[in-house]
Amino acid sequence: MRNQVLLFAGAALSAIALASAAHAQGMSGGSINARLDEAGDYRLAGADIRASGRVAGTLRVAGADFRGDTLEVGRIEGAAADFTFTGRTGQGGAINAADVRWTGESGGDLRFNAADFVFDGDVDGRLNANIADGRVNGTISELSLNAADLELGDSLAVTGDARINAARLTLRGEVDGMLDASARTIRIAGRAGQVDLYADPGRRPRRDTDGLVEITGEIGGGAVCARTVVISGTVGGTLDVVADEQPRLESGASADSVNFTPRDGRRCERA
Repeated sequence: MRNQVLLFAGAALSAIALASAAHAQGMSGGSINARLDEAGDYRLAGADIRASGRVAGTLRVAGADFRGDTLEVGRIEGAAADFTFTGRTGQGGAINAADVRWTGESGGDLRFNAADFVFDGDVDGRLNANIADGRVNGTISELSLNAADLELGDSLAVTGDARINAARLTLRGEVDGMLDASARTIRIAGRAGQVDLYADPGRRPRRDTDGLVEITGEIGGGAVCARTVVISGTVGGTLDVVADEQPRLESGASADSVNFTPRDGRRCERA
């Protein structure tokens, strides 16, 4: 997936560089270190880009390495190999990069395509990302992620719903709405209002954790399809479980209503 992201980022970088040539306001070169104060749109194209300051319109970036430090922009769009951002965007943005490090706020939807993804920020809208490995923290209205290894960190608070596709998913933070997740392994150490979980074990040979749903945190109820379900946390409502065996309630578990149906070899997939 990393190679696909790099190819995609490279194609996007070329397209943005060509489009940027039509804009009067901008800067290009090998290495750029810019302090910006722009009333409209602006573009930066170069190999090594460092930028700070303000762009009231859309900041378009094309570079091998981009670092935005205490930037305030209307919107950000860009492609880079390494993309680091600290600051705020009022209207969201779209980024294609191999490595992304984001710290800051967004007043609109954000979309990322990346290999390595570390996000810590507040999003008044939807965070949508296609990534390989990722860790996400912050306060986010809605979350939609496709990943291989994904950790939703301790300081994550999703005020709406979260939809996840992953190989391995760990939730340590909170999802107030519905957590709709499909993964090979799902671990819930945080809190979710309701869940709709699919942990298909795949075909043999497989690992012991394939098809495992482990709940050590708190959920409000919902539905689970998995090979194995282990609960040592709290289930606050009715939980309907389809699995190879009865859910295992360990010491400390609190689950008032768990309904079990044998899986009988069926796939754990969304309808």
